[in-house]
Amino acid sequence: MRSERRPFRRPLIRTATPLALAALLLAAAPLVAPPAPAWAGGDTAPALPPIPNAAPAHGCTAPSRDTVTAASWAQQMLYPQRLWRLSTGTGVRVAILDTGVSARTPQLAAQVAGRVDVVRDGGTDDCVGHGTFIAGLIGALPTSDGALLGLAPGARLIDIRATRPDGHTTPDLVAQGIQAALGEGAQVIDAGTAFTGTSPALTAAAAAAAARDVLIVAPAVADTEPAKATVPATNTLAALPGVLSVAGTGPKGGPIATLPAGVVPGIAAPGQSVVSVGPGGAGYFVGAGASVATGFVAASAALLRAYRPGWSAAQVRDRLIRAGYHQTADAARAGTVDPYAALTAVLPEPADGAHQPGPVRLSGHGPVLALRGTAIVAVAVVVLALLL
Repeated sequence: MRSERRPFRRPLIRTATPLALAALLLAAAPLVAPPAPAWAGGDTAPALPPIPNAAPAHGCTAPSRDTVTAASWAQQMLYPQRLWRLSTGTGVRVAILDTGVSARTPQLAAQVAGRVDVVRDGGTDDCVGHGTFIAGLIGALPTSDGALLGLAPGARLIDIRATRPDGHTTPDLVAQGIQAALGEGAQVIDAGTAFTGTSPALTAAAAAAAARDVLIVAPAVADTEPAKATVPATNTLAALPGVLSVAGTGPKGGPIATLPAGVVPGIAAPGQSVVSVGPGGAGYFVGAGASVATGFVAASAALLRAYRPGWSAAQVRDRLIRAGYHQTADAARAGTVDPYAALTAVLPEPADGAHQPGPVRLSGHGPVLALRGTAIVAVAVVVLALLL
């Protein structure tokens, strides 16, 4: 009686194992970042000076003629295309409480749903250019030149001009701007101008925003000239209850300015060599400062408010803080905003308005670590299945 032999399976393992190992090595290898922004109009685009006194003495900021053909480092890190698979911030109303938003900037022409000028001095729509720059980071439409701009292109922008033509503002003007934003139905307010001093009206306006379930995002400190080593002044609004204070970081993860003693920002975001649009045309500018970083945080809040419409402003604020990652080993520093983790990470939900410490995170790039870890786990499962 002839015995029946079972088929020999080793060739299958010999064939599958090299492929699986190659896939595993590919997943574990460092991810290569896209190339740096390619400027079509010269080596660098015009720099947007910090405010106040950002507008030239002889007049308003001139339009830029520079164009780019690739995304900036900040957008390479935040990866808007991946975010847009989940949320574009559709329908969320974001107020830009700043120097104004230029009506002549084509990337923003269809994005502005309302305008209020609380200064009422007959000034232009944006003489300085700062408000237009921040609006671009939040909601500018992508163009065919490769420069992805607004993280939340589905959001509706509200232009609240609350500074004088040179960029100066006061606590009372900002308070009026907050009240105007509430009247326009804002769900997120980017208050990008910093100032010292306070007033009862400002305190009342911040409290009114919290009572109306509106999240205010503000720079932790005032912007300073990059060449100056002075410690920037603390922004009064950022210290009020419920306001999400923001610090700026550079491409390597370090802070762009020394913070004053006792200032602990809630979160950080890219605030150096950031590219966005400016007033009066389709050209691009380069900006820096904690005020610039607020644009990425406000846009992230808009993405989250559209994705989780039932969440309160306090829950959105807490989620952004706890989903932030640490680019350096200094875990005591504020984490860098990670909108993808805020949208997708499984975190224990605290009570509304209560902040709890977030999960321990490895140093390094948060989104890259998350993607690489997911890929390694997936490949390991495939290898195990093949071996079995």
